[in-house]
Amino acid sequence: MLEELIPLNKDYHHHKTWGDYNGESHLRLFLVGPSLTVPFIEKELTLGTWQQIVYINFDRIEKVRRIVFQIIGDL
Repeated sequence: MLEELIPLNKDYHHHKTWGDYNGESHLRLFLVGPSLTVPFIEKELTLGTWQQIVYINFDRIEKVRRIVFQIIGDL
């Protein structure tokens, strides 16, 4: 589905501006969203039966990434 909406082989303006040829990565991330909020109830994540948290790297260029977890409130 993402390939239909945001193709990999398209010549994006971002490529000409920055020269890193990952314009589709930025657009795909914009569509999916860069962050997630999941509430805790009684010290447990409130995910549904078939829900899970996944990390997706849309960038074709391998980079070291950092994942940040932040807990707000009392546990």
